[in-house]
Amino acid sequence: MTLASARDGRTVDMGTARVWADDLEDITFEEGVDALKRHYQESSLRVMPADILRHARPRMFDEWGWAN
Repeated sequence: MTLASARDGRTVDMGTARVWADDLEDITFEEGVDALKRHYQESSLRVMPADILRHARPRMFDEWGWAN
């Protein structure tokens, strides 16, 4: 969340961090950082957990039928 905040200026509190941690519990720190970088290389929109999942685990994302 700190890395996202540095890029998009969002305010992060403990509640937000806990929700994101729960949403991304199966993503390693390294996968998350790489996915965050890829997101901001492609988009000027604020990153959301689904964006991290899409970049970190594209096969899973496709199998679940999630779309952009």
